Amino acid sequence: MFVPLTVDRKVMSSVMNTHRFEHVRYEFVPGADVIPYLAPHESRRLFGGAEGPVHSHVYDHSIPPSRSPVATR
Repeated sequence: MFVPLTVDRKVMSSVMNTHRFEHVRYEFVPGADVIPYLAPHESRRLFGGAEGPVHSHVYDHSIPPSRSPVATR
């Protein structure tokens, strides 16, 4: 069985040592090696956030105050 997941090596080692799962083997492989085995939606779920934040809440100082978006009630 192949179960792709993103987890820190130290965390995985701790979980395996704590629970002492018998006959369970795991290994870490580069993402590029598993992508061919994943459906597109699985790849997005597993690696979708790897590139960092998609949006930001930082004010764009290049927009003049008269043209900047304003929240109204």
